[in-house]
Amino acid sequence: MTETGPDLQPQGGGEPTTSLDTFAGRLDYLFRTVHPQGQRPYSYDHVAEAITRDQGLDISGNYIWMLRSGRRDNPTLRHLEGLARFFGVSPAFLSDQQEAERVRGQLDKLTDLAASGLQHVAMRGNTVDEDTLDVIHSLLDRVRDLTTGLRADNQDKPQQSTNEET
Repeated sequence: MTETGPDLQPQGGGEPTTSLDTFAGRLDYLFRTVHPQGQRPYSYDHVAEAITRDQGLDISGNYIWMLRSGRRDNPTLRHLEGLARFFGVSPAFLSDQQEAERVRGQLDKLTDLAASGLQHVAMRGNTVDEDTLDVIHSLLDRVRDLTTGLRADNQDKPQQSTNEET
């Protein structure tokens, strides 16, 4: 069973404004922001299958949906750790609002840096060897891939034509 309902897509316009004051809100934030660049957010079944396969932890897509929607709000420690590991965050992100706010701030800054075209890194390029620049580029590409959902709302909207160009 693959979920394709509205919960899978980023909601609203502009930057996501998910509240991080509940477990469901923090999990929703991860679903909307942590996925490969140019792809839709992961389905519940995809996340469940990956956690089961890679971590040996039995979890279902339906249970993940219940956690994300707030219908269940007290996951086991193993499930919390499995979800955190899948999304590449500390388990504290899912259990502590202050930690979640701190991490969201870091992700926002890294996303802005990656989106800036690496201008600051390029300006310092003459003082950094080529191998180090390659590592920096790889890291920033990975950050961009993981956080691309922050801007997915704007990218997924169809462009409106004005018919003023001739």
